[in-house]
Amino acid sequence: MSNGSRAFLVSNVMQNNSGRGLTLNEGSQVFSDGDTFQGNADAGIVANSGAYFAATSVVVQNNGSDGSDAIVASDHSTLSLISCAITGNTGNGVRLQHSAEARFDNYVGPTTVTGNGGSGVSVGDLSFALSGPSSIAGNLGGPDVLCTPQFSATRGALTNIDLEARTVTLKDREESIGYDILVLAVGGVTNYAGVEGAAAHTIPFRKIADADKLRSVMVDALDRVPPDLPPQDTQRALTFAVVGAGASGVELSTKMADLLRDAFKRRALRGEPRVLVIEMGDKIVPGMGGQIRDFVEDAL
Repeated sequence: MSNGSRAFLVSNVMQNNSGRGLTLNEGSQVFSDGDTFQGNADAGIVANSGAYFAATSVVVQNNGSDGSDAIVASDHSTLSLISCAITGNTGNGVRLQHSAEARFDNYVGPTTVTGNGGSGVSVGDLSFALSGPSSIAGNLGGPDVLCTPQFSATRGALTNIDLEARTVTLKDREESIGYDILVLAVGGVTNYAGVEGAAAHTIPFRKIADADKLRSVMVDALDRVPPDLPPQDTQRALTFAVVGAGASGVELSTKMADLLRDAFKRRALRGEPRVLVIEMGDKIVPGMGGQIRDFVEDAL
């Protein structure tokens, strides 16, 4: 992938290459759905220099005849691995280095990292991994999660915080854990403001999985529109509503509009898509100053 490029891959097989299965260079983005990377002599997937790789139901197996890791992310790159299988590779299942990050999550099933010749997930150099429902176990060449010396990872349910002693206690662990600085990240939930039916008929936008679901909905809607459909019917079929004109809602709406316009050009569709931003208050981006608000209104 060339610098800054974007690609959508669906149900492809990248196998038996003399090098890597896929390389993402600076700033490139790949959205992979149902693809298979197997039998490549080097790594299955490598993401460099701020690249973004989002995978759903992807299989990465039997790569690295020379002991290479299956998936490598470095230099501020990001991996989103949802319901993927990473197994049977000769090196580590996933290696993160130089401020990279990875998120493991569940959509149609947990992401599994098992049976690899090295560790399941190797985390180092100011990188981090966030794990939702996943199975990282049964790897052959090291601990299932290997962190560099300046890091340690513990999973457990918090039962007590002693602020004076600076310790925390976890369920099923006898010894408390000391700390210098304690950060409580309690997460959040989408506020539907009591609107009946909102939870059942809308897509929240808080997790990587939500973004992937939104992308799938947009692609499905585009796939149902033939190139010869009249412009007014095309717009009716490709109208999306974003509820909430705060900073997140405004940014999301502009990104959606950009992606849809690009898809219209590539697919030679007639007319144009429509993205509606719905705000219950009398101002958009209410938490920002008037000058920024004027700029946002002009951009919209």
